[in-house]
Amino acid sequence: MPFSELAGFRREVAGLRRDMGAHFNGVNAQLGQLLVEIKALRSDFAQLNGDDLERRYRERAHACFGRLIRKSRVLEPDELSDLLDEAADRGVLSQSDRDEVAWADLIIRGQWRTDSRQVLLLAEISWVVDRNDVRRAVDRAALLARLGTPVVPVVAGDSVTERAAEMARSRSVWQMLDGRLVEPEVT
Repeated sequence: MPFSELAGFRREVAGLRRDMGAHFNGVNAQLGQLLVEIKALRSDFAQLNGDDLERRYRERAHACFGRLIRKSRVLEPDELSDLLDEAADRGVLSQSDRDEVAWADLIIRGQWRTDSRQVLLLAEISWVVDRNDVRRAVDRAALLARLGTPVVPVVAGDSVTERAAEMARSRSVWQMLDGRLVEPEVT
């Protein structure tokens, strides 16, 4: 191959390398954007799953928690709001404590199966239950108990992290996982 052809060939190869580099940079940018969008979709999907799970537990509270309480009745938002407002008006709860309890995912009134005493179940519901869910259930149940009725903290979800399960057992939090009730450790 003559030298002039070789030089031309090298220029063509260099041009192809530049073009391929630019093309791959564009593909990498598109891939990066696609990964951002997939992450957003996963987050949206998790939120929808969590919302659907909350709705199912609310609609089927009698079945889900029937092994713990009988004559169960889900507190509707306006009923809970009135109850918490009265507690805040009486000074039993501060306004910030009232607001914290109001964010609970589910509160159910009923009679404890073993001794028929009136109790409230306060449930934090997540697709995957983590330690933050357990902590919220414990803290919100303690605040709600100031109203005078015993409150049983519960976490509910499709699954639970190992650390959250350990925390729930040790902090007297019941777990409802995919329809299966897990009792906390007896202290």
